[in-house]
Parts: sequence; C-alpha cells; structure tokens
Amino acid sequence: MEPNPHPNPTESAADATIGSLVADVFRKARRRASLLVVVVVASALTDGASAALLFPLLRSVGVGGADAPSSVVDRVLSGVGLRATPTTLGLAVVVVAIARGAILLLQGWLNADLQHRYVATWRQLLLDSAVRAKWRFFVDVRGGDLANALIGETLRLSSAFFICVQLLITFSLVVVYVAIAVVASWQTSILLLAVGVLIAVLNRRIVRRSRAVGTQLSRQGEELQGLTGELIGGAKLIKATATEDVASQRFAVVVDRLRLLDRWSSFQPHLLQAVFETVAIIGIVGVLVIGTQTLSINAATLLIVLGLFLRLYPRLSSLQLYLQQLQVYLPALATCPTYLSRAQEDEEVRGEGEELPEPLRGVPVALEVDDLTVRYGDVDVVRNVSIEVEAGSTVGIVGSSGAGKSTLVDAVLRLTDPASGRIRVSGLDLNALPLSAWRRSIGYVAQETFLFRGSIRENLEWGAPGCTEEELIDAANRAHAHDFVSKMPHRYDAIVGDRGVRLSGGERQRLGLARALVRSPSLLVLDEATSALDAESERTVISALRGLHGAITVIMVSHRLSTVRHADVIFVLEAGEVVERGTWDELIGREGRFAMLWGIQAEGH
Repeated sequence: MEPNPHPNPTESAADATIGSLVADVFRKARRRASLLVVVVVASALTDGASAALLFPLLRSVGVGGADAPSSVVDRVLSGVGLRATPTTLGLAVVVVAIARGAILLLQGWLNADLQHRYVATWRQLLLDSAVRAKWRFFVDVRGGDLANALIGETLRLSSAFFICVQLLITFSLVVVYVAIAVVASWQTSILLLAVGVLIAVLNRRIVRRSRAVGTQLSRQGEELQGLTGELIGGAKLIKATATEDVASQRFAVVVDRLRLLDRWSSFQPHLLQAVFETVAIIGIVGVLVIGTQTLSINAATLLIVLGLFLRLYPRLSSLQLYLQQLQVYLPALATCPTYLSRAQEDEEVRGEGEELPEPLRGVPVALEVDDLTVRYGDVDVVRNVSIEVEAGSTVGIVGSSGAGKSTLVDAVLRLTDPASGRIRVSGLDLNALPLSAWRRSIGYVAQETFLFRGSIRENLEWGAPGCTEEELIDAANRAHAHDFVSKMPHRYDAIVGDRGVRLSGGERQRLGLARALVRSPSLLVLDEATSALDAESERTVISALRGLHGAITVIMVSHRLSTVRHADVIFVLEAGEVVERGTWDELIGREGRFAMLWGIQAEGH
C-alpha cells in the first residue's frame, strides 16, 4: 500500500496561539471556563482592595496625607454608614483577606478540575476518533506518533492550559495594581510602566525563540516515542542479531537532540529572570530619585506606589516567564488536532445500535465474492477474484507471501474498500449491512494473538462483554483451552503478563480462538493463525477447528498448506488472482501450483 504522508503538526504549529487555546478550552468546557474567569477576576479585585485599603489605613495612623485611593475608600465606607477609623479600616482589611482566601481556594479547585478535565477530554477524543477510523488510518500513521499525541502532547496541553490560567491571574492582578497606582500617582506609574515596557522589549526575542524550540520539541518527542516503541518491540531481533550498538546509537541521536532542546528550554527562564531583575532594580532606583527630587511626590504615596510595583514586578516577571513557557507548550495545540482531524476524516460509518437482518442472526453465513479488485495506490493487490463460501463450510485460502490472501480477508472484514466488484453475505450486499453489527458477528484470530495485560478472564470477555461463566468455559472447551487454564494456579483469573508473555505460543492462540468463539460468531476468520506454531500446537488448534465444522463458517488463511488439509474447498492465490480451487486431493492430483507449493514445503520438513 502506498501510504499517505504522516501528519505533520509542525506545519500548523504557527496557528497555535493563546487565543486558539482559550477558544478550544471554552468549546470543551464553556460553563466551567466562564466560572473560572469570574473567580480569577474576583480574586484580583480582592487583592487590589486589600492594597487600596493601605492608603487610608496609613493616613488614619498619621502616615501620609490626602490621596485619591483614600478618598475612594472614604466614599465607599460612608456609603454603608461607616467612618474611616483605624478600627474600621483594620476590620475591612481582615474581611477582605478572609474573602480573598476563600476565593483563592475556589480558584485553585476550579483550575485543577478544569485543567485535568480538559486533558481527559482531549485524550478521549483522540482515542475515540482513532479506534473509529478506517484501518488505513493505522497503516498511514505511525503507532509511536499516535501514542505520543495521546500521552505526551496532551500532557503538554495540560501545561499550556495551566500557564494560560496563570497568565489570566497575573494579567488581572497587573490591571488592578496599575489602576490603583495610576490613581495614587500617575507620574510615578508612567515611569514604572516604562521600565516594564523596556523589559518586555528586551525579552521579546527570547520569547520568539521559545516557540521554535517548542515546535521542535513536539516533533522530537514523537520521534523518541516512535523509536522507543520500535526498539522495545524489536528487542528479540536486536538481541538475536547482536545489534545492541546500532540500537543504542540510533536512540542516542534522538535523545541528544531532545537534550539540546530541553537544555535551551530550561535555561530560558533564567535568562528572562536575569534581564528582568537587572532592569527592574535600575528602574526602581531611578524612579525613586526622580519622584522625590524632581516631581516632589509625597514620600508616603511614592513608597506605597513603589510597594505596589514591587509586588507587581515579580508578577510581570512571571508574565514574561509564562509567555516563554507557553511558546514551548503551544505547539501541542497543533499536534493533537492534526491527528484528531486525520482520524475524523477517515471515520467509518458504523451503524451503531443497528442489528443484522434476521436471516443472518445466529446462523453460519454464506459468502460470495464477485469479481473483486482491491487497489493500494496504483497496484492491484487483489485482482478480479471470485470465490464462493457455503454456510457452515471450512474454506482455505493459500498462496505465497504477497499473494493477496490477507487483503482479500480485509475486504470481507470491511477493513479496506474494494476498487470494484462486490461481496454478498447470504445473498445480501455486504456494504448494505451495518458495519458494527457485521463485525460483531465475526470471530477473528490473527497470526500473533494479541492478549491484553490482565487476566485470562478479562481477555476472553473482551470478545463478548457481559458473557456468563458457562459461555466463557464453553468457548474455552471448544478452543481446547480449558484444560491448560484449569491447571493454572488461579485458573481464569491467572494474569497473562504483557502481551501474554507468561503463556506459550500455542496457549495464546487457543485463548485467541476462545475469545473469538465466546461471542458465538457466524463467521470465523483465521489469518495465518497457525503459521508461528509448532506441529503439536498446530494439531491442537486444527483439532479444535474441525470440531466447529458445520456450526460456523470458517475461513482459514495460511501459507502453511498442512493447516487447510481438511478444508471443504481450498482457493490458491498468486499475484492477487485465484489460480486454482478444489479440495486437497483434487489440487494435489492436478500437479499445479498447489502441488508444487506442497512439494516444496514437504521437502522442507
């Protein structure tokens, strides 16, 4: 198959902005996001109120004189029938502090809840869209890249969300503090704001550099995730071929790229802080001298305004730092939607909730493949194939590697769309059947049975959630698996290990067959299911399959011809076409392609 290009999030990373992040959060959690904004603003106002109360409080104890903030506070207090005495002002400060503490707790809880809810929503969206996409999505997209989007990039989204909230908190406080400072002394405020603008200008290039680093981190994170999966999955090959050094060198190249990017990303906050603190201290000293010596500003007012800016400058520093960090994490907002939209473009029409027509329920099905062609890119992998499968029969599909056997089965499973021709199921057009209902009626066993980490029971129930103990044991008996399971210490609750590592190949295949049978399928497909087994394990699995004859329609795909000896009819594929068909004895007697393949395999044994 000629795959489509991998999604390239770096191409759209420039589209990831603070605005797009905020819009995305509001799309996914509008009510909670709106409430968080209200609480953040309330927190900033109470913080500002506590600062504003300092002006009249100091005046009431003889420090400072008349000023605008004190006049505002006096009017507010008189409006509720109170006088601005030290006791009243002190109580007001206490009340505001208690209110602010309560608001901060609510803000923290809402922030944490929304942050993790947002990440969980993205993860669920990505997984749901991926598993509902057509099979070609998994062919085109590297598994490690998708895993990185689900785990690594969503974590970066979490960090981006957290920083975005911190920006909102900081910005709200900056606005409130600047407003109070301007009311108290607009001349001092302008001088101090000029210092802040100078800091922002000096740090601008650093922030821009952060976005580039963030984009590269996304790409290298995907590369590391994908390569790690490949090396772990290929551990046996690496050990068997003594290529540990090759694996180590490939891994080292990617790790070193990430190291350099992470080093710059970690160093940037310190660079921002150094610029900020140096310029801020010089600026504050200059404002203090100019304010008292040139502008003749009241010393108490000047000190309070400076105090406000001393509280404000660390927040401005944090603002710069947050902006820098956000540029590192924002590219994740391009990565996740890229995979999401790609999966959604390939979404299958599944017909959820629909059932198969009555004639197909609970009975073996017949198949008729009529002049089927399946094309990958410009290559016809299956070409003009026509076969018939009677209900309850066992059919073998054989041929050399690349003959098109698995592709033909993929078309029956509707994992791939044919370029021409059609498939009928007991006389009904396959494409007219509800996809989910059709696949639920199929038992599928692959060349290497995939077992989930967990117990035998959990793996068997995967095929039919909610099945009874009797149904589970019956399926295991028919797959010749019950005997070996019964001898295990915890029987069906025994843990199989990662990918079934605690079981032999034959045991895994029998459990795979039991998982397929527990759902009482109308069609059982075995795609090279015995090719990796030893002779004894193969005989056990074949014996189990012979016991199903007549009760289930069975399609056996294999390049090992001995597997299909007892099939009712065998189809031989070569270069995507059916070149022979017949029973075992008929095909051997013709001395054609099948007989030649059997001769080669028999000599090999």
